[in-house]
Amino acid sequence: MKKSIDNNNYNYNPNQEIKILIVGDMATGKTSVIKRYTDDVFELTNAATIVVNFKTKIMKINGIQYNIHFWDIPGQDRNAVVTGTFARDAQGIIYCCEANKEETRKNLKKWEEALKSKEKIDNISKIIIENKCDMLGDKSKYNENTDNLKLISNELGCLNFFRTSAKEGYNINDAINYLINEIIKNIKIADIESYNNYNNNKPNKQLKYQNHKGNNKNKKCC
Repeated sequence: MKKSIDNNNYNYNPNQEIKILIVGDMATGKTSVIKRYTDDVFELTNAATIVVNFKTKIMKINGIQYNIHFWDIPGQDRNAVVTGTFARDAQGIIYCCEANKEETRKNLKKWEEALKSKEKIDNISKIIIENKCDMLGDKSKYNENTDNLKLISNELGCLNFFRTSAKEGYNINDAINYLINEIIKNIKIADIESYNNYNNNKPNKQLKYQNHKGNNKNKKCC
């Protein structure tokens, strides 16, 4: 069953913008993951991403419109100067590796270092997607032997990890909906903190007006 997103009927400003990066080595299926989530399609052959690809999905959750912008980062580019700048204003990061290639999992640390070189990402919501789990064989094996995946997830400060198959559509919606839900929670907290800070720092005009009137009462007419 696909997990739904719940924002507890919290009232946001209309048309929230959410920026999510997906990073990882070449041929791990990053583009396929995003296409499966946004368009529910899978293309057997995808040309290697050589420039940043952008994909937007508009979602309406409890009456609030969210414009989810996915930034698909080229897999061959781990240059810190370039890759690190993409993290600016991002609210979510998807680290993508391949289920049957341990090297792509280990390289996620390099992607983290590249992102951290230019921006602070500690407070960004992050998950790991280990894609192409259909290549592991029977579905009963999809969630076996995840200890190493859990370890790297903890090291990168990720909220969770998921085995996925863009080809079969397996777990894609659950994984990305989970991330979006966590981002929305952070937006709530930021909105509430901003509102409270505004109220705490708002000048008390009524008090000033009353003091002004009180001072006038002591003045004598000419």
